[in-house]
Amino acid sequence: MAIAPEKLKEVIETGKWSREEILRMKDACSRSLGDPTRAEEAEALLQVIHESKIHETKAEYVFMGYCPGGDIENALDEEWISTGFCEFGYLDSQVQMDRFFAIVPGDTLILKKRSEFGKSMEIHAWGTVTATGTRKNAKETKTGVQFPVGSPYLKVNWHRKEMLEVPLMGCNYTVNIKTYDALKKEMPDEFWMWLHNID
Repeated sequence: MAIAPEKLKEVIETGKWSREEILRMKDACSRSLGDPTRAEEAEALLQVIHESKIHETKAEYVFMGYCPGGDIENALDEEWISTGFCEFGYLDSQVQMDRFFAIVPGDTLILKKRSEFGKSMEIHAWGTVTATGTRKNAKETKTGVQFPVGSPYLKVNWHRKEMLEVPLMGCNYTVNIKTYDALKKEMPDEFWMWLHNID
């Protein structure tokens, strides 16, 4: 690994490192936790990665579903917004788990649910990721949704907004990551006003 925590924080926050480099370091540190000779160093570097904000030019937008199993009875949005949290525990979908693990501080989360099938979605809150981590203890929500040990979570500075219907942009999964350039091509002006005006 051979990088000091202070230097790692610098290359992340100044944009010297790409998202791919950050995630490679995160993976290397995670794999080193089981090595007694490297665990302390790896833990220190992981802490930096969990808390260092990616440069704004490299930040991404995540349209996040909040109803596990597609059941509105399992909706987690109110709990997430009130606690400044977001988590994902669908271990059967490795693709989506990988997407969620790739979210870093500085990214923007937007809560969404599909509206008109194949065409639009409704969004009603957004937040900036302030830190990331993995569960040390299992959790079960009041509606029976389970988050096992090792499942990832995010700390989020949420902003509740009025409901807005926007193009679906293929956001058919729970975790949908989009770049600024992709959003700029398809999202209407109303979306950017909704996103930038903090009540």
